[in-house]
Amino acid sequence: MRILKATYGGVDVTEKLNSKIVNNSIYIKSSNFLCGDPQVGVVKYLEVDAIVNGQSVHKKIREGDLL
Repeated sequence: MRILKATYGGVDVTEKLNSKIVNNSIYIKSSNFLCGDPQVGVVKYLEVDAIVNGQSVHKKIREGDLL
């Protein structure tokens, strides 16, 4: 698994997510703990483009949900 691009509320969190990959997997909550609260009072999304087992994957995870 490799994260190509990841943003949370418009803020780049690609490096942070790549550092959380363990045994080719990642379990992380879409939350302000990723980079603070870039848009106070707005529901944010974690958007991730990745390569998983050779396949391109795009995920959009609502604030509070798990990747």
